[in-house]
Amino acid sequence: MSTAGAETSEGYLAVPRTSGGAVPGPPWPGVVVVHDAFGMTPDLRRQADKLAAAGYIALAPDLWHGRPWLPCTLSAFRQLTAGSGPVFTELEAAASRLAAMDNCTGKIGVIGFCMGGGFALMLAPREGFSAASVNYGPVPKDAERVLAGSCPVVAS
Repeated sequence: MSTAGAETSEGYLAVPRTSGGAVPGPPWPGVVVVHDAFGMTPDLRRQADKLAAAGYIALAPDLWHGRPWLPCTLSAFRQLTAGSGPVFTELEAAASRLAAMDNCTGKIGVIGFCMGGGFALMLAPREGFSAASVNYGPVPKDAERVLAGSCPVVAS
């Protein structure tokens, strides 16, 4: 399976493409891909492309929107600690956008790296997510309470 990846107003969207009919076509599950503190990087696009090649529609929102990374990162970590804010709103909107796509099954996962892993973990108990993959990232001190009712989580 190959992928078709493209920048969108929301970030980077990677969609599976069937090749010669050997791979099942749509619908596919979706994945919100949350970047680390460095923002939208070529590595993050490659991660989204790998997910698409595995049969997922991957949307990686550009949470910094071209703004300076240091103030954005500091703000994001404050939101992560508070458990709310514009980053959460944007990530939940990305999940809703994926779920509404005609070629999506409506099942949505979230995967995050470093800071993004913290967001993936905090999104796990929220409505709309079927699975979360946490690749590093901070864990809340009261994790048992905060993560009650979470979707399945795979973490490293």
